[in-house]
Amino acid sequence: MKTRMNVLVGVKLPEDLLKALDSVVCDEDSDRSKFIRNAVRERIARITGRHIRRPKPSTGTTSHSPSANVPSSPQASKTSAQSKK
Repeated sequence: MKTRMNVLVGVKLPEDLLKALDSVVCDEDSDRSKFIRNAVRERIARITGRHIRRPKPSTGTTSHSPSANVPSSPQASKTSAQSKK
């Protein structure tokens, strides 16, 4: 069975944008992560014309792979190394 892997991505937002995000999230009875994932999907679709399907909800437990902590880009490697100092 193939398991879906999520990668944690940190985002810095100005305080006013964060307040607006929290307000919309509250109004939609959602959460920040869901809202941001949906916004990214919509933006990618608008730019590329490709729609990214939402994954089906997983059932049961998911295994955590050590490779989930491996940065996916050289920039991410630099950021990860700096945060460990």
